[in-house]
Amino acid sequence: MPSYTLVWPSIILAIISIFVVIPVFVFHAYGVTIRKHSKYCQKVLEDAAREAAEKEEREGRERRPEMTETAAGNGGTGRRVESVEGTEIV
Repeated sequence: MPSYTLVWPSIILAIISIFVVIPVFVFHAYGVTIRKHSKYCQKVLEDAAREAAEKEEREGRERRPEMTETAAGNGGTGRRVESVEGTEIV
């Protein structure tokens, strides 16, 4: 009679691995639906949208004129040309 010393431990590990792997495929297939119904996920999305809006507002207030040309690119006059939303200041 052959020795089956590793059969049961192998079967138990196979069953455990199946139960560990199944949720991965379930979340991959139904993840969007699960997140739509999750109160936590909805709160995270709202917070992220609010923070993005606040960041955009902050950047709009802190926007400074950007250097678009150097003195050499300005015909050699030595003055800097700055641009604010399409208008040039010399």
